[in-house]
Amino acid sequence: MINKELEEYLTNNILPQYKNDNSGHGIDHIKYVINRCMTLKEEFPNINIDMLYTIAIYHDIAHQIDKDNHEKLSAKIFYEDEEIKKFFNNRERQIIKVKVNF
Repeated sequence: MINKELEEYLTNNILPQYKNDNSGHGIDHIKYVINRCMTLKEEFPNINIDMLYTIAIYHDIAHQIDKDNHEKLSAKIFYEDEEIKKFFNNRERQIIKVKVNF
């Protein structure tokens, strides 16, 4: 199960930022990505579901800002999010940053 406090933070603060992206990378796309990622937990039972969920939500967060460089900018936005630091240690944050930038 996803950490409820993390899920609440991402759902209330990060997910709504996709509402303004009308380029196919909006909220419907992110919800699709989240659902696809959640199927991985069945194939990989030891996967860190909190990290997976966070990667799915942040991966296109900067698309509406700079579509050509959104991966790098999305990773930066994630990594500089002060609130997210209470959910992940530095090593986990580094891994998430790399995956968001993928």
